[in-house]
Amino acid sequence: MPLIDLTFAISATSISENTTFPLMRNTINTIVSEYDIFRIHYSVIVFGAVSTTHIDFGTTIPNKAHLIRTVARLPKEDGPVNLVLALEDAKRVYQSQEVRPEARRFLVVIMDNQPVDNVDNVVTAVTDLNNLDVVVIGVSIGNSINSTDFETITKDPRHIITAGVNKSAVELGKEIIDAIFISIRSKSSLFFCFVVNTP
Repeated sequence: MPLIDLTFAISATSISENTTFPLMRNTINTIVSEYDIFRIHYSVIVFGAVSTTHIDFGTTIPNKAHLIRTVARLPKEDGPVNLVLALEDAKRVYQSQEVRPEARRFLVVIMDNQPVDNVDNVVTAVTDLNNLDVVVIGVSIGNSINSTDFETITKDPRHIITAGVNKSAVELGKEIIDAIFISIRSKSSLFFCFVVNTP
């Protein structure tokens, strides 16, 4: 397992929010439970009309049980969904001194409803994250949003995940980790090819 600094930005504002928000929290916690808090460091943003960073890389987390309890108690934010605010918060998270220089950086955006942002503003915010070497993965849950809503935040279709409201948190967590490792393997392959082909 490589070092990973992993941020989740989650938003549940659809008519199914009472189902989707627990699914989002449980998905985070299945990943924490499986991979612990040592190789992977976590931050969590909850957003809607406003965005709040509840956990960042400087938050004191004594053990994974503490983190799991904290995530399970996160409050939901009401809509409309302002994705740009969450992306800007994620940028601030990755600009902090607690980010490990050698860690891979991933932002997982999970939404159950369409954002209201101007597309150009979203592209600008994503570009800022890309410039910080942050890979963005998009997860849509339910019927109020679809995969095309994530095409502005990720360049790789393998980094877009769709899920029904009754999806298992364990299965969704696995799909997110699989997407992360697809990116890690792809970058490693590109680096290997560059080294081999360098005269």
